[in-house]
Amino acid sequence: YTANNINGSSYINKCNKKTDKTDTIELKNVYISNLFFTDNKLFAFAELINNSNIRTSYIYVYDNNLKLMREIDITQCGASQNKFIEHKGHIYFSNMSDKYDNFGNTVGVLDTTDFSLDIIKLNKNCPLDLQIHNDKLYITHYNIIQGVGGGLTVYDLKNKEQNYIEFSHGAEQMSIANNKMYVLADRTLNVYDINTMKLVNGTKINNMDSDYSY
Repeated sequence: YTANNINGSSYINKCNKKTDKTDTIELKNVYISNLFFTDNKLFAFAELINNSNIRTSYIYVYDNNLKLMREIDITQCGASQNKFIEHKGHIYFSNMSDKYDNFGNTVGVLDTTDFSLDIIKLNKNCPLDLQIHNDKLYITHYNIIQGVGGGLTVYDLKNKEQNYIEFSHGAEQMSIANNKMYVLADRTLNVYDINTMKLVNGTKINNMDSDYSY
């Protein structure tokens, strides 16, 4: 499944890798930012293209034949859903902006079975990347437009408490493996101990074949 956007329309494509057959649907005046497939359902993060002062966002749910099953209005969560993860039947997605195009401070939580929607309100703006480890939701904060800020919210999924940790660097991407957290900041990969959140290492990432590599 792929999505592309051109001339005010979005196209969602399904390609059969065995037969090379492709099916496509067109969504006019809609911008599709991300697709996620799970449990035989395709979740498409969408924003309406209009002249309104409110950014109207949806999650469209399709079956595996691109038949629309449900439209879920997520405008109350915000806009610019750049990152998402799945955990125990729920999709967690960060919202960089609110519906008025101000800095956002929420993570949406969608139940993939009954399609109910929850909102986690954070104490800091610009939530970006997401990871879950040991019943804790880790959310980086970084303004990717201006390239400023950098921090981490640790949100306990059981007791709903949250703790913010300031970074001395940006936080463009994050991954967790082997009790280590890897945070990409510009061209430096910073390594933290996940239990103490102390910086234990850092590696400079060199350009590959041009200044445009990333």
